[in-house]
Amino acid sequence: MATPETPFSTIATLAGTLASTSKRLEKRRQIADYLKSIRPDEIPAAVLLLTAKIFPEKEQKALNVGWATLDKALRDTRQSTLEPDPLTVLEVQRAFDSIAATSGKESVAKKRRQLESLFGRATEAEREILLKNIFGEMRIGVNEGVMLEALADAATVNADLVRLAHMFTGDLGRTAAIAVLEGEAGLSTLSVRLFTPVKPMMAEMAGELQDVIDEHGGRRALEYKFDGARIQIHKRGDEVRVFSRPIVS
Repeated sequence: MATPETPFSTIATLAGTLASTSKRLEKRRQIADYLKSIRPDEIPAAVLLLTAKIFPEKEQKALNVGWATLDKALRDTRQSTLEPDPLTVLEVQRAFDSIAATSGKESVAKKRRQLESLFGRATEAEREILLKNIFGEMRIGVNEGVMLEALADAATVNADLVRLAHMFTGDLGRTAAIAVLEGEAGLSTLSVRLFTPVKPMMAEMAGELQDVIDEHGGRRALEYKFDGARIQIHKRGDEVRVFSRPIVS
């Protein structure tokens, strides 16, 4: 018998628990335990929903829902039954995918109806999490860094390996699935792939210039910084793609 899909209410419950603690290690433990408890195919969606990303960073997808549409959907929401079937994690992901794919004539009305259906099946707590995802801010103290560390805990691997793997995939959900399901063996197979943009390395802030000099053993080279575009160019034969943050062409 197939394992039933995990209720979306578990995400709402976990989000509330995560928001109630300021301890980073405890957040990591709670996330790791949760990811190990759900179905393998739910891991990517759960990770993205907990970090309010909805879609993988490398994908140029967006809900494109304006405040007026969202407000009307909330006001017009009606539950179709007194006890609607509980939402599941994957159903929420599928609903967001469908909304993002809706375009063309009458797209605004179609998106609103889809939102009404989604909100109509959600409890008040679940609706709050849905809105936080739509607005792109969970406010539960779980950013990408905390999530990557939680994945390392779940996979029992070094966090640097997870960070490196994520740099190669550019997809937090996929990184999570590989880490939890395949561990170090799976993460170690990841590398640079054509037409999959590598996440840029982020600089770390230093308190003062002397800290930078000390970090590099006293050796230094300084130059002026000019504004410009940070791009990656991928080429295979006649196929060329230019990747930028966040634009892909």
